[in-house]
Amino acid sequence: MKINKKIAFLKENVFRIGGRRVLSAFTLIELIVTVAIIAVLSVVAMVNFSGTRTRARDMRRIQDLQKIASALELIKQVGKTYPPTTSSLVPNYLQILPKDPKAPYPTYAYSRSGGNYKYTLTATLEDAKNNPDDPASLSYTLNSP
Repeated sequence: MKINKKIAFLKENVFRIGGRRVLSAFTLIELIVTVAIIAVLSVVAMVNFSGTRTRARDMRRIQDLQKIASALELIKQVGKTYPPTTSSLVPNYLQILPKDPKAPYPTYAYSRSGGNYKYTLTATLEDAKNNPDDPASLSYTLNSP
């Protein structure tokens, strides 16, 4: 039964020219045009995809700083001041200390000021357009409330 189906399929693609049987197929030009269209579409997709990955890493950096800021506020409620380093947030306030998606460089910066009652968290973004506060700056800064 399977052989009959294959023969029937082949008979549909065969036609006669001057008494000779000729198998129909794609021409070389048709194949080249198809490959060229696929190549152009894949290049466009890769360009769009690379921008999406950069944006995702920048959004993760912003979320990481917000997570660290929440833990800093919790520790301040207990100790009345902010800790000297962010490593003291682990394991009581954070399970792990967030790291930059492209670690080890660049890293997140933390500094205390105002008699240990204020802090500044900073991350370096890959694309300034992803900065919600200042689209002209690659540096995203989160200050204590």
